[in-house]
Amino acid sequence: MKKASNILLYILLQTFVLTACASKNENNAAASDTTASTTGETSVPIQTETRESPAQQEDAESEETERKEENTPISYDFFTEKEWDIPDELTQEDMAFFTDFMNSTENNGFLQSEYDTPTDAVLEEVFYNGAGVSTHSLTAEEETAYEEKMGWGIETDVERLTTEELDLFLLKKTGYSYAEMNAPLKWIYLEQYDAYVSDHGDTNWREYRCLGGRIQGDIYEIYYQAVYHEENDNGGVLTLRKSDGDYLFISNQWDYIPDLSWLSDQEIKELAFFAENRDVWNRKDHESMVFYYTVWDLDQDGRPELITNETAEIGLKAEHHFYHANDAFTELEELSQESYDTFYAAMGKEDDSMDWQKTTPSELRTASVKRAFRILTDSYLGNRYRFYYLLQ
Repeated sequence: MKKASNILLYILLQTFVLTACASKNENNAAASDTTASTTGETSVPIQTETRESPAQQEDAESEETERKEENTPISYDFFTEKEWDIPDELTQEDMAFFTDFMNSTENNGFLQSEYDTPTDAVLEEVFYNGAGVSTHSLTAEEETAYEEKMGWGIETDVERLTTEELDLFLLKKTGYSYAEMNAPLKWIYLEQYDAYVSDHGDTNWREYRCLGGRIQGDIYEIYYQAVYHEENDNGGVLTLRKSDGDYLFISNQWDYIPDLSWLSDQEIKELAFFAENRDVWNRKDHESMVFYYTVWDLDQDGRPELITNETAEIGLKAEHHFYHANDAFTELEELSQESYDTFYAAMGKEDDSMDWQKTTPSELRTASVKRAFRILTDSYLGNRYRFYYLLQ
């Protein structure tokens, strides 16, 4: 009898323990649901085992990695040149000063052309708005002489500069006289009045802001960007030399960071590889031809191809070349012409439907890797979404 009582007591005790555990689990689940509803998150039960195959798990992990990488900053480690970092050796006061400096009438024109030496600055751009020294008017005699040379009357604004005014201004701004400039001012020259004259109804003035810079002794590198722009070249690096309380123009290189947010790491790497190996597709034997290039993902595999077109002087298309990087990114491979003849036929469009960029082989050969990457990226982004339209 005593043994039966002990068994009954054991059963009651086990029942009590199981009931208590079940109650505790229900309370925890309720608390979890309350927390989830408060935070707006969905409660996900913990699974102690998985029914996914190893292949499914690998795919899931790959998708999660890709999702995380979408928000990862682009790495530029594959560039052989310096990264896109903007030096910050200027104070806020310096940056405000150089912003005003670039936007003044006398200086703004020096940012409208690209040059490695001040004697290569395009004088038509420098003096387009008078550079602060033009009289903006002609005498009656000068107006008559100008209209006779032009063949029509003046209906817009006028810029007038003498050789002496050109000399004094350029010596002040570059350290070189007008005679030392590599290209003369292409305005109408009225010899009897020693006056260079131009009339126009627009302006080339653009607003810039200083983003930062570097100081090396009396040399200042000013990194800038256009506030409003329509062209791709919306910024650059202006190099100045401080002299007697003023600044002499040394060089102006158009350069900027393209918007790469539309591109994958694979596309960026491919474009950078094209830029680094431009001597392969931009050959010296093309020097005498008109040279065109464009970048498209023609076969839609997520990897852009570089296409070049060399045209002889007679205007007939000489030949096309197609390139892409090999899988290991160790060699730029030229693809067969036949492989893309088929593609063009399927597309039903002529190759002149592409957005070709015209240049000279020497221009690309002397360009930095970073600049070549930029212009190739501009071409690719210009074509990237045209493809779908052309297939319709």
